[in-house]
Amino acid sequence: MREGIGIGRGGQAGCGIVRRVETWLTLGVLFTAALTQGILGFGFGILAMGALALTGDLLYAAGLVNLMGCVLTSCMTLMLRRSVQWKRVVRILPFTVVGVGFGLATLDTLSRDVLVRLLGCTIVVIAFWNLRGRPLQRSPSSAADVWAGLGSGLLQGAFNIGGPPLIAHVYRLPYSPDALKGTVQALFMLMVFVRLGGAVWREQITQQMGLQALYGLPAALAGLTLGIVLSRRISGENFHRMSWIAFALLGIYLTVVG
Repeated sequence: MREGIGIGRGGQAGCGIVRRVETWLTLGVLFTAALTQGILGFGFGILAMGALALTGDLLYAAGLVNLMGCVLTSCMTLMLRRSVQWKRVVRILPFTVVGVGFGLATLDTLSRDVLVRLLGCTIVVIAFWNLRGRPLQRSPSSAADVWAGLGSGLLQGAFNIGGPPLIAHVYRLPYSPDALKGTVQALFMLMVFVRLGGAVWREQITQQMGLQALYGLPAALAGLTLGIVLSRRISGENFHRMSWIAFALLGIYLTVVG
């Protein structure tokens, strides 16, 4: 396991300037990723993972993002608790739990590159389909809740990227921006905690990860809070447009990078 990814590390005097720059860049990444999460309701995991993995190993970055994700999704759910569509959460939740368990159980048998690139292509199609002005779903079927929960849980358990199926489903519903974000946060919160439990069981979480997560939390929480405040200045129509554009970019990233 590597020593860390740039936050809260000590070092020799000759490397001090480089490490201070790396620390501030890392804090900037966490702030920006959390700001995006606050505005759109998603994006922290993929942005933070993509950037932090460049300065440390992937497993270390995944553990750190998992720890911080537990705190950020909990805080965002608390902030938006009055807007959360709890009936929808309860309908999707059991299938998400099943999906996470199945994803953890099949972690070593699934081809990450193939599935993630296929997911990326699907995301791009869904995003552009919605950007063409498709009408929102007024009364989605129960089957849609089932498949969104199972798909998100599977991807979260196996690859720690469970957001896309839930976003594709929930963001088609005629809710306010705060209700959309709050509802997916409540579901994300469960998934990241279950995923964290699996990572702890596999001994993939270390004390060093916990210390670095604590060090980076103030920047992330500041970004999250600012994002929520700024998002309330955005109209519902513009929020949906921005969300689907960001979703398309996420799909392109997953398709190219895998």
